[in-house]
Amino acid sequence: MTIRPHQFEAFEREARAEFERRVLDHLRTDFADLIEGLSDPELRRRVWSAAARAGRYGLESEYEVVLFLDVTFLTGDERFDENPAHGWAREILSQDAPAEQRADELYDTAAAAFETVQGESDRVENQAG
Repeated sequence: MTIRPHQFEAFEREARAEFERRVLDHLRTDFADLIEGLSDPELRRRVWSAAARAGRYGLESEYEVVLFLDVTFLTGDERFDENPAHGWAREILSQDAPAEQRADELYDTAAAAFETVQGESDRVENQAG
């Protein structure tokens, strides 16, 4: 059996579309508050931008790319990996460790910081109210 280039391209387009669908579903389910107001084209752009940047750090599996993308929303910074204010991210991404381990640590660190900020924000709102 021979797969012709145009068939391979069709398979690749289908796989990319399916990946995009899964990731957008994930964002809408798990990050609804953080993506509020973003259009589908903007979300798609952010998915592919994050995927390209994650690849620079050797994060290539869907799991690793999605964690990297999640961190863009948790930090509120689409380019957190280039921002000196998030130096912890560059440290994690440049570690000599397996990609999945670095992705997990990146997400866990961002999620912990997000929870801390959310907790402080809630506390301030409760004191004001």
